[in-house]
Amino acid sequence: RGADFGQVFAQKWIDLPDSDPLSGASDFDVRIPLDSPFVYDSAVGALLLEFVVHEQPRGGYVLDSTYTCDSPLQYYGPPGCAPGLEIVSMTEQIVWGNPLVLRIRGAQPAARTLLLLGRQNTGIWSGMSLPFDAGSLGAPGCFLATSVDAAQARVANSVGAADFGFNIPFDVALNSFEVNLQALSADSGANALGQVTSQAARLRICGFEAVGRVFANGLQTAVGYRELGVAPILGLNLN
Repeated sequence: RGADFGQVFAQKWIDLPDSDPLSGASDFDVRIPLDSPFVYDSAVGALLLEFVVHEQPRGGYVLDSTYTCDSPLQYYGPPGCAPGLEIVSMTEQIVWGNPLVLRIRGAQPAARTLLLLGRQNTGIWSGMSLPFDAGSLGAPGCFLATSVDAAQARVANSVGAADFGFNIPFDVALNSFEVNLQALSADSGANALGQVTSQAARLRICGFEAVGRVFANGLQTAVGYRELGVAPILGLNLN
């Protein structure tokens, strides 16, 4: 415990509402008014909360899961100008610290195909207003819907598919990080530019949140268990 340790809730009985595990979770349905306020300055460091459960009836409340992960690609912007050209994720959950495989499909067989990655999808980028209509370049109906901060190239296989593999760094700061994606593929017969585009998609990285807990039985226990990404789900009323 640090020098700023303080007790804000004295030992007492509290009433918990009825809980039906089959009915789904409710947001912050257990409310505990503090006996005294406390001051927290995020610039000093992380906030550590200690709970001591002296006695409880049988049963339990699921209040300690912060790991929710839903990361499908979200498509946006104008549709692609080539039927069937699209980006799909071959990885069900896009989690920091894990591999990621993206696939471009619907390209011409043996066509040079690029995966474009960017952080900007509106406003002015490189003198162009996004989404940029490529009709002036000889590709009517094709749009660039993302900035191009990085790109990877592959040659599509015999069925017009190209896979792109990545290793997402093991860094919790990447949780909720978003990247825009778009496919650009060669097609000499499609237009004068010889290039076609897919609809753009937004990729959102998910995973364990930057929290953790240490728990043990008994106040005098010297050894406990550590779980990362798991902590009591709390809503603190800030003044």
